Amino acid sequence: MLKDLRASFAGAGARYLLQAGALIWLARLLPPDEFGVVAAAMIFIFFSFVVLEVGGGAIVASATSQHVNAAFTVALILVTMISLLVAILYFFLDSEINAFLDIKSSLLIWVLMPMVFLRGWTGAMEGMLSSSGEFGKIARSEVLSYFFGYFLVCISLAYFYKSYWCLVAGMVCQSLLHFFFLGRTFSFKMGALKFVGWNEFRYHASAGLGVMVNKLLSYGISQADNLYVNLYFGKYDLGIYSRAYQLMVVPTNFVGQVVGRVFIPRFRGEVLIFLRYQISNLLMSFLAVGVVLFSGERLILFLLGKQWVGVYPALLILSLAIYYKVSHKFYESVLIGKRHIKRLAYSNLIGFLVLMAGLYCLSPSDIGSVASCVLLASFAQSLSGLLFTYGFLSGVSKSSVLMELLYFMMVILVLWRTEWLL
Repeated sequence: MLKDLRASFAGAGARYLLQAGALIWLARLLPPDEFGVVAAAMIFIFFSFVVLEVGGGAIVASATSQHVNAAFTVALILVTMISLLVAILYFFLDSEINAFLDIKSSLLIWVLMPMVFLRGWTGAMEGMLSSSGEFGKIARSEVLSYFFGYFLVCISLAYFYKSYWCLVAGMVCQSLLHFFFLGRTFSFKMGALKFVGWNEFRYHASAGLGVMVNKLLSYGISQADNLYVNLYFGKYDLGIYSRAYQLMVVPTNFVGQVVGRVFIPRFRGEVLIFLRYQISNLLMSFLAVGVVLFSGERLILFLLGKQWVGVYPALLILSLAIYYKVSHKFYESVLIGKRHIKRLAYSNLIGFLVLMAGLYCLSPSDIGSVASCVLLASFAQSLSGLLFTYGFLSGVSKSSVLMELLYFMMVILVLWRTEWLL
């Protein structure tokens, strides 16, 4: 399992470095409001990605070896149908959706729409490869697609066409290349498709539906803050906030994908694996917070320029949330792998309700306060996830609860010292 984790983390780490490198380079070429336009459009696209989880890689990776082919077939059928429904929905409601998100271009979301189909198909393929332990192939495809599709395309176009369209082109090209590279690796597995009866289809679809409900709650946690900033602060602040979010929160999603690929099909409660994961998480979180706390403003000025200096408050607060978000990714994978979907739903619901209560009751007046609400919701989600996973991690659960609480005390201290306490 450790070998699988190393291979997956190598791919995810390289992907994050390429994204971070592109962000630093593009920040010198594009103003924040251009990033804000894309971030607004991605609110709808990310919702589509979440709905696709009903047939995504999780139900394939979590299926037993004798049922994995049937799960893969069901996943492909579901994601294709859902992608078509998403496209039809936008066809009839494009004006309303664009007006709600304050998107001026009627073509923007249509250009991004192929990502919905590609995300669904590649998710099912990744689940199939994960079930057979071929994590290195997934990592190789991710690195190649992000370098040639996202990094090179975005930066090359930004020099000649200083607009958000260079970001759009990079994202679409990356999705196409990832599908192409995975498809070449996966071509020999097309025999995995098989006829499935209604009972078998319903069994795997119901598991996918449970995963989708949880992902919808996670979507609310990850996008409610973006929507709030977009509605009340505007595209410029959304561009600033979304870059802070990308630098400090998106890496946790990469970790979550890696952990999900490896732990969902293979984790059986190994205490040593869990302890190493949590210790690594704690050390890396302390390192990230320390770098941002003591050198964040200087790094922003050096790497991004003066127009991005407003990102620092949100960057600092969101860096404090890394530990909780990475911890919850582990608990999420364990509960999905053991098909305790309801427990996971309760944990995500708690995090979502805490975030919505914070945004409603506190009515944040700047992006730093919005980030504080996200931090509080991340703590509630992680702690509840640990409590719902308690029985599967005997021998280390008590120490994990103590670790979560001690880290939260450190968070309060940092926020108090930096005058960003709610």
